[in-house]
Amino acid sequence: MAEEKKRLEILLVEDQPGHIKDAQQFMDGAIRDGAPIQVTYAGTLEDAMKEMKSKRYDGVISDIFFPESEGHFGSEESLQKCKELIDFEGLVKYKKLREVVTKYKTPLSELLKQKDHLAKEYCTIVQWLSKETEAPLGVLVADYAFKQGIPVVLATSTYHHGAKAQPVCSYARSKGLQLVDGYVEGDCDAEAPKKRFDIAFIYLVGLHEAKEKGLIEITEKGIESTSEEEDLRLDILAGSLSQALKPAEELTDQMIKDTEGYFTHYLRPESAEVCLIKTILQEYFPSKIDSVLGAYLPK
Repeated sequence: MAEEKKRLEILLVEDQPGHIKDAQQFMDGAIRDGAPIQVTYAGTLEDAMKEMKSKRYDGVISDIFFPESEGHFGSEESLQKCKELIDFEGLVKYKKLREVVTKYKTPLSELLKQKDHLAKEYCTIVQWLSKETEAPLGVLVADYAFKQGIPVVLATSTYHHGAKAQPVCSYARSKGLQLVDGYVEGDCDAEAPKKRFDIAFIYLVGLHEAKEKGLIEITEKGIESTSEEEDLRLDILAGSLSQALKPAEELTDQMIKDTEGYFTHYLRPESAEVCLIKTILQEYFPSKIDSVLGAYLPK
């Protein structure tokens, strides 16, 4: 009798009913297709931290903006921790930011409309510190995961360079992580109706498998490659592989062109990234491995 595969224990932090439904639909579908995963859901920071402290998870997919507890969106302690993690003091001291604020000399609401990322970052942090907007409690989940050496992905319905997500985008990149974001054509500050849980899942299992293979290390400093020769871009891998896994009728000509470009021009045959893609397909998408390998991967 074949030995049953160890299930990957995933914590998914999300508070919006519509997004929870979409996440469950995707994860349940992945399980039916053979992915060896077990998913636990949490809707508040309090619940997420309780889960992570009581059980060793293999990976975490977390929203960015959600309540600290039912009906409460951020204690002073949590706000200060967010402020420290995003390094607001360092941002304020940054010469270029001082120049931007001096240049515009406008209220925060007007400064937010500028296309300057530093200005957006500054204004957004000031707003959530004053509790005018939601605080990005997802960075506290990510920080705890990093300290435990656990792969973590931050998924949001907002654009990574939009006013709301810009400070978190800067934090994530300082940790070697890219946000899985949403985008509404023509409005970088709008929220997309759906989150890309397919990309977030592939990104997460990619991080897990890369860690298992010794390709990356995850510490409190973030995600670091162990290879000087090859820089893994798991965010690009996740986005491209998610498109390669879509049914043909859902693909536009541009999507096909982009995906083929990644697999045929960006990847080097038998590179660590190609080996990682094959592992992800074999372990988590066994029913689709032949179609993807045949259509896209370099021979």
